[in-house]
Amino acid sequence: MQPIVYRQGEMSQMYPIMRGMGALLVPLFSVWIYDESLSPIGWMGVGCIVLGLFAISGFWNKQHRSAVSLRNIFPALMVGLCITGYVMTDKMVLQSLSPLSIIELSNMAYVIVLSPAVLRSKQIKEEWRVNKQAILWGTVLSPGSYLLFLFAMSLRRYPIWLPFAR
Repeated sequence: MQPIVYRQGEMSQMYPIMRGMGALLVPLFSVWIYDESLSPIGWMGVGCIVLGLFAISGFWNKQHRSAVSLRNIFPALMVGLCITGYVMTDKMVLQSLSPLSIIELSNMAYVIVLSPAVLRSKQIKEEWRVNKQAILWGTVLSPGSYLLFLFAMSLRRYPIWLPFAR
């Protein structure tokens, strides 16, 4: 099933908008909520990231712009807001818990919340038979990349992808 965001517009447009919202809002909220600061060149860097993401989406292309309305990009903007929310939440939680603790708590929550649906589906054996290798790779790589992100954020006062922060 295709996510609603990609039913409203092309992935090549929607994905950069979603990621661009996070790249714009995280620094703004970090300055406001966590009392962080960015140098003028830092703000220019954030602007370049955001403009670049919108530029590669083709959003400014006349042909694409006419096909995209605010109603169509609203889901992408909401996903961008959710991305901002989880990055800001991770930053706050990192003040109290270690990155490894966050991963473990997340994994326990996933098991508790998702197990009933998985067990009801009665397709565990078939899924394992068909996708065993992908499941094993995902078991390591997905939490591993998130753990690296959390460690990087815990080592710095600002989100890791803001290279120009003071």
